[in-house]
Amino acid sequence: MTRPWVGPTTWSRLLVVAVVIVTGVGFALAYGDVFGTKNQLTYLLDGLVRARPDLYQNDWFVTQNHHYHVAFAYLTAPLFQLDPDGAIAFGIAQLVAMIATFAAIYGLVAAATARGRLIVFVGVVGFLAVGGGHALGGTYLYAGYLQPSALATIGWLIAANAWVRDRLVIAGIALALGGVFHLNYAVLSVGAFGLCELAVHRRFDARRLAVLLGPSLLVLIVFLPMLVASSKTSNSKLAMEVLVQFEFPGHFKPSRVRLELLALAGWQLIALSIRPRDRERLTLFALVTLTTVIVAVLLVQIGPLLSVTRLFAWRIAPFGMLVAQILLFVAIREIANGDRPRPRGWHLVGLAVGASLVVYNAFTRPREPYPEVVTCLMVACALTIALRREQIANVLCAGLCAFVLWSKRSHIAAPVMFRNDEAGVTSWAKNESPRDAVFLIPPYYGDFRLRARRAVVIDDKSPPMYLDELVDWYRRLCSAVDAKTLSSLGDGWERWNALTPENLVAVASRFHASYIVLDKTQNAARLGAPIAYEDGTNVVYSLGR
Repeated sequence: MTRPWVGPTTWSRLLVVAVVIVTGVGFALAYGDVFGTKNQLTYLLDGLVRARPDLYQNDWFVTQNHHYHVAFAYLTAPLFQLDPDGAIAFGIAQLVAMIATFAAIYGLVAAATARGRLIVFVGVVGFLAVGGGHALGGTYLYAGYLQPSALATIGWLIAANAWVRDRLVIAGIALALGGVFHLNYAVLSVGAFGLCELAVHRRFDARRLAVLLGPSLLVLIVFLPMLVASSKTSNSKLAMEVLVQFEFPGHFKPSRVRLELLALAGWQLIALSIRPRDRERLTLFALVTLTTVIVAVLLVQIGPLLSVTRLFAWRIAPFGMLVAQILLFVAIREIANGDRPRPRGWHLVGLAVGASLVVYNAFTRPREPYPEVVTCLMVACALTIALRREQIANVLCAGLCAFVLWSKRSHIAAPVMFRNDEAGVTSWAKNESPRDAVFLIPPYYGDFRLRARRAVVIDDKSPPMYLDELVDWYRRLCSAVDAKTLSSLGDGWERWNALTPENLVAVASRFHASYIVLDKTQNAARLGAPIAYEDGTNVVYSLGR
C-alpha cells in the first residue's frame, strides 16, 4: 500500500498555520487604522526623510531634534521608496506584523496546553481585541498600525516563547532585536527577564544570564550615548512637568497610572489561583512581570522618585496579563473536560476576587464594549466551572472571537488600512504648495506634517523625547499661541482659537511661516492676506514668503 504523502500530524500543523494566518489577517483588517495615524504621525517622519531628503528641510522638529527610533527609520525608508504614499506598503507590513504577533501568542498557548490549543487561541485573541490587551498607562499588545513598539512586542513574545521552553539563545536574540527597534524594551527586558530567570532557579547563574541578557546589554551599550543624552537637562523641574503633567499624563502621571492597578492585581490573583504545577515558567513569567509593574507604579507615587516614571515600566504589563489570560482560558477548558478539579478553598476565593477586580476596573475605563464583554466572559467562566460542560467553554472562546470580528465586518469587507485619508487642505498643501514652505497650523492639527509632507511651525502631537528638546518644544508651543505658559494641551487649543489676525501674522513672521492655516469652525479670525486655499472647514492664507 502506498503511504500517504501527508500524515495526520502534518495536516494538524497545516491547520494550525492556516488558522493563525487567517486570524491574523482577519484581525488586522478588522481593527486596522488608515495609514498615517496616531503614533505614526511622529515615528514615520525619520524614515520618510531618509527616503525623501528634499522634504522638511525647514521643519524645526525634523531637522533640529534627535529621533531615537533609528532602526525603525531604516526599516521604513525602503517602504516609502517602494510606495511614496505609504498606504499599501505599510498596510502589507502591518499584516505581516499581526500574523507574527498572533503566531507568537499561539506559541504561548501551545506552551500552556497540549489539547484544545486552537479553541483557546481564538478565545484569547478575541478577548485581546476588545481591550483585554490594554493595561495601565495606555499600554497594549498591538495596535492597528505599524510602529516601533509593534516590532519590539513581537521580539518580546518570541523571547517569552523561547524562555518558557528554556531556549536561552533564541530568547536573548529576540529580546535584542526587539530592543533595537525600541530601546525602552531593551532596558526593561534586562530587568524583567533577569528576574524571571532568578525566580526559576533561585540562584545567580552568570552563564545563563549572559546568554539571555547579553545581547540586550550589547544593544544598550551601543545606544548608551543616546540614552545618556536624552536624560540630560538644564531645567529638570520644567522638563518633568512638561513630560508628566502637560504632554503625556496618560503615560507617565502617577495618579493616572495607579487607576489601573486593580486590574493588574486581579489578573495577578487569577494567575496565582489557577497556576498549573507543570507550567512553572509560564506562571512565573506572568507573576514576575505583573509584580514588577505594580512595584514600579507604587514607587513613582513617591515624589522624589518621580523620574522613575521615565522607565515606563508598565509597558510590560500587557505581557503578564496575556499569560494570565491564557492560563485562565486553558484552566476553564481543562475543568470543563474534567482534566483538572474545580478550584476549591483559597484558589476559588482568589479566582472570584481576581475576576471581581477585573470586572470592576472594566467599568471604570472608557473603552467600549470592554466592560460588557469582560463581564460576560467572567460569568461564562463561572458557569463552566460550575457545570463542567465542554460545550460552554468552546462556545465561550469561539463566540468571543466571532463577536469581535462580526462587530468589525464592514472593515473586513472594505479595509481602511490600505487607505491614505488626506483631507482637502493636506492634499492641497502636498500637491500645490512649494516643497520648502513652512505652515503655521493649529496645534491640534497633528496629522498635517505627515499627510501634507510639509514643514510646520509646531504641533502638539510630535514632541521630542530628549528632555532639553522637550522643554524647547514646550516654549515654542507657548510662543506659537502667544502665551507665556500653558496649563494643558486644551489651554493651548483655546489660546490658538482666540488669536487675532494681528497675533497670527506676528507669530507667522516670528517663525518665518509661508502660510497660515485656520480651522474656520473654531477660529473666527480672518486675515487680509491672499487666500491660497479654502474649503468648508479650512482656510489657508499666503504670506508671500
